[in-house]
Amino acid sequence: MQNSTLLRISTKDCDSDKETTKKTYDHNDRLTGNGSKIIASDYIKIIAINTLLLISIILYNYEIPLTEQSQTNLHPVVNNISKINETEEIDDNPYGFHPFYQVHRRIQYKNPPVNPCNNIDPKKTLLFAILSRASNVHIREAIRLTWGARRTYNDIEVRLTFLVGVDDGMIKQIEIEQLLHHDVVQVNLPENYPVVSYKELAAICWSKYNCPGIQYVFKVDEDIHLNTPLLTRIISGFIQNETIAQTPTMFGWFRHKSRVDRKGRYLVTEEEYPGFYYPPYTFGIGYLLTKAGRDNLCIYGQRPHPVTRVGDAYITGILRDHAMVQYARFGDVHYIYSGTLNGPHCYEYFTYDPKLLVCMSGLHSGVVDVADEYVHVWDAVYKEKGEDLAE
Repeated sequence: MQNSTLLRISTKDCDSDKETTKKTYDHNDRLTGNGSKIIASDYIKIIAINTLLLISIILYNYEIPLTEQSQTNLHPVVNNISKINETEEIDDNPYGFHPFYQVHRRIQYKNPPVNPCNNIDPKKTLLFAILSRASNVHIREAIRLTWGARRTYNDIEVRLTFLVGVDDGMIKQIEIEQLLHHDVVQVNLPENYPVVSYKELAAICWSKYNCPGIQYVFKVDEDIHLNTPLLTRIISGFIQNETIAQTPTMFGWFRHKSRVDRKGRYLVTEEEYPGFYYPPYTFGIGYLLTKAGRDNLCIYGQRPHPVTRVGDAYITGILRDHAMVQYARFGDVHYIYSGTLNGPHCYEYFTYDPKLLVCMSGLHSGVVDVADEYVHVWDAVYKEKGEDLAE
């Protein structure tokens, strides 16, 4: 009885052991199967990644020539593609910025038939790089007759170029101006505010490519009155020291600790510029660049970096700082930058202030028909003060 009981217990134990062993084998089989599936999926992922990498390499090899070819066909009406010196430019993107920020490398020019810098002494010539709207034909003509006229002051010859954007309604008019005056350069950019930084950079680079030996460039907007004899007197003093032109320098009236706007018309995102304050920058109405300063701005402007819509702060602050161009005040000269004090009042200010260099025209306040104002104000600058300075 006792033995039969023990036999039944042993049989149950054996059955239990067999069942346990079977479950163990089944469990191991499942693990082994799952492991095989994990290893197989990893292999598939590795193969897929390698395939994508191979495709990327193949596409990259074909992308560059395709892009270069397509750029030559961009805006067929605009010729004379920007020159890029391979020894100066860096074709890298160390910060991973979006290709949008490299659009300035595709800026193109339509030049007049005669280079405005032909037959000049580059060491005794001042070049005006003037930002102008294509539709402001009457303003350009007024400037040619007044502060931008081809004259010689203080032994310095004045030459000027107007940088205009593309306006479909003004194509023929621009071509006529180019044939008559040889001083209008068309840039393949639209005439609107968000791209003004690119237009200003295009003006600077154009002078580098087409007037490489010129020692001083005065970037200016078209909506000002300028005391050209006074400006050339300042530059005449600079010319006495040849090292000044070879030093990267920008002369203007610089603002310090100017906060970056994160909303409104002058909005700049943190991606574009993360700083709380802008570097010191000057008003875009007018600033003077040495040859070395102009060259540095153009070279560094073509390296990948964010370009903000605020032209003054970008060109004379962010880019100037990036390009290692030092800044300096014009000296003991004045300017008037006010919506209530400009326009016809400039005649009085130039009459009574011999150190006034720049005064804003009525065009700056939105008045369109102001061509006569340029002539009237210039009478105060030139006929009363500067006549003895012109040769």
